[in-house]
Amino acid sequence: MIALAGASAMLASADPTNSPPGQAGDKATGRDKKEIKDRTVVIPRETAENPADKPERGQRPDRTKPTEDMKELVRKFQQAREAYLAEQKALLNSAKEASEEERSAIRAQMKESFDRWRELQKDLLQEQKDRIQDLKKELQGDLGQVVDEARSEGRGR
Repeated sequence: MIALAGASAMLASADPTNSPPGQAGDKATGRDKKEIKDRTVVIPRETAENPADKPERGQRPDRTKPTEDMKELVRKFQQAREAYLAEQKALLNSAKEASEEERSAIRAQMKESFDRWRELQKDLLQEQKDRIQDLKKELQGDLGQVVDEARSEGRGR
């Protein structure tokens, strides 16, 4: 109890103004910040009204746009994802009013659905890996050509 009284006396002496929080101007705790109504308003740079109007990617020439193959893979994946989620939701809703025997059948259905989803996901991932390898092979030829051209030019000597 004596320790508590001593600690409160130290705290009282640490803040000579004994003013409430937010008015003491204590920089260590950030209490010298202006109130929100006194802060300046920061207006963000112009943005499109409709997010669909924004370009898919920036207008940087060094960045390539995804190929139609990749776009198709993404669309296929998203469609499979949506179908899986809809099926899972329907199964969960039917499980709420089902008996124990029906629930076990629904669980088996959900497991089968999940396994199909995982197989599809593995197939899509393998397609992406194969496409990456194809792109690497295509780029290696171009890269070799660029290196050979640079060697023939030298450093301008």
